[in-house]
Amino acid sequence: MKLNPAYETTEVNGHYLLVNTKTDEYFEIDRDTFHLTGHLQDAREKDQERLLFLKDRGIILEDGEQAGKQKRRKGFREITKIKLFSFRISGCFRKGILKRAVESPALPRIIRICSVIGAVLTAASLIYLMFGSSYMRENATADRLIRMLPAVYLLSFLITCFHELGHVLLCRHYCGYVGRCGVMLFFFMPAFYTNTTVAAFAERKQRLEIIMAGVSMQL
Repeated sequence: MKLNPAYETTEVNGHYLLVNTKTDEYFEIDRDTFHLTGHLQDAREKDQERLLFLKDRGIILEDGEQAGKQKRRKGFREITKIKLFSFRISGCFRKGILKRAVESPALPRIIRICSVIGAVLTAASLIYLMFGSSYMRENATADRLIRMLPAVYLLSFLITCFHELGHVLLCRHYCGYVGRCGVMLFFFMPAFYTNTTVAAFAERKQRLEIIMAGVSMQL
């Protein structure tokens, strides 16, 4: 037997969660079910009733069995938030140097230190542009500014990517999982997004850090 590849389990602040990685839906489960999904080789002899319940819902599959298609219920939110495409990013942190980096206890402190340095450099740059750069003021013609637009848009794109990366890193650090990343039409305006709803189970301080991580990484 095996866990359906569309599902993962994680523990957040004493809550045991079963995550559907295709639809980004979270289900709180009890401790016995959490441990059963992690030790399926011994499950047949331990809890047949629980095992049958999970198999009936396609959460556990027999060896060689293929997973069925995942369908997500649609509602009014699908009108205001139309997802164009998304990809699963949590799997990138399962092993190797990325796994060690995101699980490091020093990660939140490193992000905070970098954000302070970034804030100081940003403030210094703005002060220089406003008061110290006569070259910029003398050469800021309309034609020159128009030619700079592609670079401005490119940098804005990169900064937004860093913003989402901040959410990804701290959500994965504190919760052991982060939802899908992608692009959506938010009230018909294109926008990047990262699903960090699993952070609802984290401690209040950790939730605030995950929310602010985007701004910290931008700085």
